[in-house]
Amino acid sequence: MNNLHLKLQQIEKLCLFELELKTEIVETIASKTGWDILFFAGHSNETSLTGGEFSIAPNVTLSLSEIVPSLTVAKERGLQ
Repeated sequence: MNNLHLKLQQIEKLCLFELELKTEIVETIASKTGWDILFFAGHSNETSLTGGEFSIAPNVTLSLSEIVPSLTVAKERGLQ
């Protein structure tokens, strides 16, 4: 295998990791169990493009728009 092929494999793994992590967080927020509160201790950034984003891993962010539907469901299930 050449170097380019190895780099493409690494990028593919990183993209899959990012997608799996984001999916897990979004699904957990909307859990059928419900939540009383949601607490995030980490870095965030407000942007005019995304409305805001959370750093959830090195070089991985989750935009506010990506979790709004899950937050709505969580609120219906008791999130205050």
